[in-house]
Amino acid sequence: MNKEPLARPWWLLPPGRLHPTWWAGVAALLLWLDYATGLDTQFPSLYFIPVTLAAWYSGRWPALALAVALPLVHIVFLLTLKRPAGSLVTLVGMTVVRGAIIIVTALWFARLSKHERDLHRHVQTLEGLLPICAF
Repeated sequence: MNKEPLARPWWLLPPGRLHPTWWAGVAALLLWLDYATGLDTQFPSLYFIPVTLAAWYSGRWPALALAVALPLVHIVFLLTLKRPAGSLVTLVGMTVVRGAIIIVTALWFARLSKHERDLHRHVQTLEGLLPICAF
């Protein structure tokens, strides 16, 4: 019998885990990039990348912490450094919308990651039972 493992889909992130504190450094780097490139972006899509990776490699809570902290620090930068000409209500509203979208992304990828890990464990268990049943 051919015992070749199934090929991992190209679109699925590689397996593994990272310590949640690693994402603090990633967040600091992104916030520095946000500050250095100008605070004029209305929707910093760069925040999706670390939140998604944190959800996949460290779980729900580190991703949620990152998803909440990044938009909040962005608004603090805007209020203290740039002094936007627009309404404060609009600025806070956009930050809440931005944060909500990033939080949904974090929860979705954390759930997807957990499901993939559970599925992998289940397949390994079944592959372990197969030789016993065949005997």
